[in-house]
Amino acid sequence: LAERTNIFDRVIEFSFFTENSSDINPPTVEHYAKFADLDVGGPYDIAIDMRYDEDTRPLLSMVDTKFRAGYAATNINFTLDLELPTSGRTTADKKERYGSLNDELRMLILISALTNYFRQHEPHPIRNLLLRTDGEAMPTRGRSIVIAPGAGKTTSQWPLANYVALCSALAKDTAHDFVLIGNQRDVEKGQIISAALPADRVCDLTARLPVEKLPELLFKVALFIGNDSGATHMAAKLGAPTICIFSGAADYKIWQPIGPSVTTIRAEIECSPCSIMAKEHCPIGVKCLTSISVDDVLDAAFGMLRKADTMGCT
Repeated sequence: LAERTNIFDRVIEFSFFTENSSDINPPTVEHYAKFADLDVGGPYDIAIDMRYDEDTRPLLSMVDTKFRAGYAATNINFTLDLELPTSGRTTADKKERYGSLNDELRMLILISALTNYFRQHEPHPIRNLLLRTDGEAMPTRGRSIVIAPGAGKTTSQWPLANYVALCSALAKDTAHDFVLIGNQRDVEKGQIISAALPADRVCDLTARLPVEKLPELLFKVALFIGNDSGATHMAAKLGAPTICIFSGAADYKIWQPIGPSVTTIRAEIECSPCSIMAKEHCPIGVKCLTSISVDDVLDAAFGMLRKADTMGCT
């Protein structure tokens, strides 16, 4: 039947299950060994196990592929690149454990998640709604670079000295102006960064910009640079060219911002993600952030600004 559809380059038959479902038994080592002996070819770009039950999940480790996707399983010793959670119920009642979600719908959810993972992200639809509302003119000084040096967790805050050096370099090598944003806890950061910039090229809105006015600012920016914070995620979703300096305290695969023009800068640290909230509790001095250099962020910033210029966004 699969061959008749003419949509597959190759169909490989493998009898993993018994012919009669009433005779089915849990898979054995021999089941997996037989599959491992098959010539399934490769390398492939994606391997996906569409079954909700976990018995076939180990087969993914036997396929030469760049990316593996499926529902979560307890019987594998490798990590899926895209893993959807199961119901998590462990009662003996299979009906309750599976919930009321139809099996075909579960497969469609997995396929939808996979296609959305790889698709080109568009600005969030709320952008169009917000653009239709009237608002006061924001002091963006043309197409500015917005800097958001704060974050809720101190383990997510790139060093302030790095932000000062970054903004100084951008001011020297570009003609863009700067807008600083943040909440009351970030006032001192805003003052220190402002003092390092030409007074006629910086507007410090730290603790002065209501969150409901933030989208109007983000619509007009040349570039947004910030930590893993709510403002950074909003900028990304609204389509602003966004650089996120991402801490190792959180799992970037889950929490990195997404949008049509986002660059996430992070350092590969063995202890990540650690979920540590305060930097004084980190035994290695938040190396996941301190090892991200000013030059790392500068290179990304210049690249995104050049891209905007070539697209006529000046």
